[in-house]
Amino acid sequence: MATIQSKGIFLTLVAQLDKLARHNRQGSFRTKERYYEACKRFCAYLAAEYHLQKLENISGKHLVSYVLYLQDTGKSAGTAKKPTSLPFVSSTIRCPTQSIRCQRTAS
Repeated sequence: MATIQSKGIFLTLVAQLDKLARHNRQGSFRTKERYYEACKRFCAYLAAEYHLQKLENISGKHLVSYVLYLQDTGKSAGTAKKPTSLPFVSSTIRCPTQSIRCQRTAS
C-alpha cells in the first residue's frame, strides 16, 4: 500500500471483515481461513485503488476490477475468480439498499 491513509482504510476494512468472519459458519476451518485471507487481499486492493471505507459499499464493479487486476498480474482466469470467495462475500456482506447476491442474480 502506498500511503498511510490507505493503510488506515485497510485496517478499517479488516476490522469490519473480522466482525463478519466471527459469525461465518460456512465450510471447514481451512476453508474459512483461506476465504478470510483472500478477503484481506481484496480489502487491501479496495483500500489502495478505491479508498473504499465500508464493506457494505462493495459493488460488482469492484469485484470485476479485482479479477481483471489479478489476471493482469499473471493469475489464470479460474484462479482470479476464486480468490475473492464470492459465495462468502455475497452471503455475509449486505448493502443497505442492495446486496451483491441481488446484483449477481439480477444479471
